[in-house]
Amino acid sequence: MSKSTCAVQDCERAARTRGWCQKHYERWLKHGDPTKTLNPSRVDGTPEDRFWSKVHKSEGCWEWTDGKNRQGYGRFTEMFGTRLAHRIAWEMLVGSITQGMTLDHLCRNPGCVRPSHLEEATIKVNVLRGDGISAQNARKTHCKRGHEFTTENTLIRSKANGGSSRACRTCEHDRYIRNRSA
Repeated sequence: MSKSTCAVQDCERAARTRGWCQKHYERWLKHGDPTKTLNPSRVDGTPEDRFWSKVHKSEGCWEWTDGKNRQGYGRFTEMFGTRLAHRIAWEMLVGSITQGMTLDHLCRNPGCVRPSHLEEATIKVNVLRGDGISAQNARKTHCKRGHEFTTENTLIRSKANGGSSRACRTCEHDRYIRNRSA
């Protein structure tokens, strides 16, 4: 029994779903017609020309108009793989990124590639500036029962993964007293 090949012209892969190979089927799911060229500018011009053709510059953010990852950061495919667009823009216009540092979007727009909207920061600083759970907890000044997190009233617990958490000493003491009397 002979296997049929993909219905897309010049594709020699085995047909699977809808008469297309896996690659063309996935392209259809993501982009529609698997026979059209996804990115005509991909072949022409220098990598810099291709990169800047995917950026919409305005007075505010310079918005990445091509593919993005799930978090909204621009992705740019180079010869040896895919990289984050804001990092490439920084390297083109500012210079290399210091080892151990990351780029923080001061504008809070992950699709922005404008270097003046980016700042080198440690991963810890970048995370704490954000809106994630770690950042939200770090900004809390009082426990859920209203006790202030002061040096004397804060208990720091080390975690097995190298992290830490804080707890209110007053609440911990109250819990100890309740459990002891029960």
